[in-house]
Amino acid sequence: MQQPNDYKSLTECFLTPARESLSHCSHTRECPELDDWQWIRMGVNRSINDERSGRSFLQDWAMSDESSIGVGHFFETLKSSRRLQLIEEVNTTLAGSMPSHPDSLIDTLEELGEIEFDREDPINAGVLADQHAATETTGVMMRYIRYQCPRTGTEYEFITNHMKIRPGVVAWLYLRRWDIEKTYDTFKNKLSETKAWASSPAAKKMQAQFLCLAHNLMVLLECDLTGKHGIINHQEIRRCEKRDAQARRECNQQNRPHSPLLFSNPHRRSQLTLKFIRWLRYHLKVGSLIYQALQSLRQVYATF
Repeated sequence: MQQPNDYKSLTECFLTPARESLSHCSHTRECPELDDWQWIRMGVNRSINDERSGRSFLQDWAMSDESSIGVGHFFETLKSSRRLQLIEEVNTTLAGSMPSHPDSLIDTLEELGEIEFDREDPINAGVLADQHAATETTGVMMRYIRYQCPRTGTEYEFITNHMKIRPGVVAWLYLRRWDIEKTYDTFKNKLSETKAWASSPAAKKMQAQFLCLAHNLMVLLECDLTGKHGIINHQEIRRCEKRDAQARRECNQQNRPHSPLLFSNPHRRSQLTLKFIRWLRYHLKVGSLIYQALQSLRQVYATF
């Protein structure tokens, strides 16, 4: 049975968090030629759209949205310091509504008063040493941690000035850098963002802000589809579970203890899938209702 919200457009559902964030911003201003909300919609769409040039995007926008924006005017907005402040404010506001990672313990970590660590704590599995260190020239006190990866046996050395978290968490944070790299890969290869939209420093900063906004909106939409509609990419989860199982076997074969932080929750992926992005692109472009888009996504996940 269809619910009332199912007859909303996918575009409206997708952009609602951004619109709510905009309503709390202080850098808004009336602009009859291109108001702030339409400008944000265009920036998000430009980030997801696979058109290769700005002119091509604006032509596509005019044909699908039935509102023509002058090429010169749109590119002039990319130089605006006020608009840059606005998109930064929208992003900051939206970031507060992002879901926390189910396998992240950072917010619940207790502070350690001393550098000594509990070798029986499973979080610290693989930590070989946790020591104070000081630079020879300035004598600044640092923290030196040696860690052995239980899967490969590779030893790592970490230097940090953070003295109050467990050494195993420092190692885990280093390993989590891969999540950041995979997000960059999403921007470059899946969203095809390989060149700047314009040459000014403000425009380049805006492009980065819009990419982050588009990415976070996609993450929120995917969470909403899972939580409210039960749409789950089971094939991707099975692939993650298979990789984790292989990694656990390798640790056990080497008889090395491993931290429970080492293996990610298979339901939290570090990268949006291309099938999800293709699905979103298409249904945003054709203006599908949410129930039509949901049926399509279920078929996509079942087939591909």
